[in-house]
Amino acid sequence: MPAIQIHAIRGVASGALRSRKVISLFAGNGLGQIIAIAAVPAIARLFDAGAVGAFGLFTSTVAALAVVSCLALEQAIPLAEDARAASALRVASAAVLAGFVALLALLLFAARPFGLGWLGGLAQNAALLPASILLVGLVQIGVQSATQRRDFHRLSLGFAVRTGGTALAQIAMAFLLPTGTGMILAQMLALAATLVVLGDSLRGPLPTRQELRAEMARHSNCPLFLAPRLAVGALGDVAMLLLLSAWFSTEEVGYYWMAARLLQVPAGFLDPPTRQLFMSAALDARARTGRFGSVLVTASGALVAIAGMVILVLMLFGHPLIRTVLGAGWEPAVTYVQIMAIGWLFDFANIPFSNAVLLLGLQRQHFTFDIAYRTAMLAALAIGCWNGDLLLGCMLVSGVKAVMASGFSLFVIRRSLQAPAAE
Repeated sequence: MPAIQIHAIRGVASGALRSRKVISLFAGNGLGQIIAIAAVPAIARLFDAGAVGAFGLFTSTVAALAVVSCLALEQAIPLAEDARAASALRVASAAVLAGFVALLALLLFAARPFGLGWLGGLAQNAALLPASILLVGLVQIGVQSATQRRDFHRLSLGFAVRTGGTALAQIAMAFLLPTGTGMILAQMLALAATLVVLGDSLRGPLPTRQELRAEMARHSNCPLFLAPRLAVGALGDVAMLLLLSAWFSTEEVGYYWMAARLLQVPAGFLDPPTRQLFMSAALDARARTGRFGSVLVTASGALVAIAGMVILVLMLFGHPLIRTVLGAGWEPAVTYVQIMAIGWLFDFANIPFSNAVLLLGLQRQHFTFDIAYRTAMLAALAIGCWNGDLLLGCMLVSGVKAVMASGFSLFVIRRSLQAPAAE
């Protein structure tokens, strides 16, 4: 779920959490995940590892760049006090998005005479990057607008169409274009369908120039403080993707990406409701005692237990499970799953920590940690690339996550137990 400011989360996390609308939201997310998981065996048999690798590189790059495509202005839409304020933020976000996409298209066009070989496996689909980022950015704006309107039924359908629709469209596209490009085009069709679902949320009164200026000034903390932190994450992600693309074949990346996709399944189901439930319980605990450390420890402990059970199953039965689900040609993905599992455990257990950072007012410390964390992961992956061994890179990245993520988590837990949360 997108990160929003504490005074916006408060209303959603309390009474609204118990409403049928939010249950519907989680149901839509779950339905989309179920469709996507059910489609994995078909996709693994209809597309080879090279096609999956090309798609994985592309969609991960789009996701990383789309995070900063609106300079985080869309994050402020749920904070709008009325329809006109929301419309002003929506127009401002769309304008920044259009400028970002135009600049990217211009850079790609200017680089074309010199060749795009430095993009590695991304080069063959680079022309689709601007259009795909535009679609993802508009969907982000639509999701935030629907959140501002508390239109959870529309959000629910949007999540189901985006996630489940991508999987179904890829199966259909396999009979027309069984390549990475085909998978990308199928995802773009699903994004367009999601925009249609969210269409009403994007409508509203046109703001005046004064309203635009007023709302941008009111929420200037988004582009000034939130956007730089998101940009650090985006740069780190893109740098890692470029390393993968330059040093390894799309087939090898395909095994890696499929393993990462399988490991993300539990988080796909549990991430949105866990954040909402944690925020509700943490706010209640803080109102009673001024602290919420016990809630954070309980939430993180429960997630570690769930992740531990998943990892145990993967370690014991990974080979037969993946052979059955993906088919005989995907055995290398099993090794990636087992190597990446420990690092994934820390990612999964840290789901509530971004909200805890917000409640404690530790954004500056989190920003500093994020820079060091991503630099260390990039260095770990670079060592693997230098040695021509992606498995070694994944192992080192998991080690970095285990050491650094656990250290920062303990710091946050200690602050939540010992110090009253900052308003």
